[in-house]
Amino acid sequence: EAWSCVVCALNVGMALCENGIGAEYEPDLVRALDGAFRAKVRSAKSGTFRLDGEAMRDIELAFHLHDAQLRLATRAEVTVAMQTVHARIDSGIVYREAA
Repeated sequence: EAWSCVVCALNVGMALCENGIGAEYEPDLVRALDGAFRAKVRSAKSGTFRLDGEAMRDIELAFHLHDAQLRLATRAEVTVAMQTVHARIDSGIVYREAA
């Protein structure tokens, strides 16, 4: 459950970037999401959930970015970002392991 909160924050941050709030930091959020996905794939294989060092750094940076975005964004902008994330989940537009 805590992991869902982490990934949700990263995805909301990405949606805010896409809507112009911290857009210049989108590559940082992509790296954080990539790191989270690596941990997910690794945990499915090993049964143990662990972030690699790069993922820890990238996710920490993304959390700082997310906090800054929330200070700048209006409530309506955050709501739209959250709706975007939920719509993507409902549509199946999520990270998947390459075939």
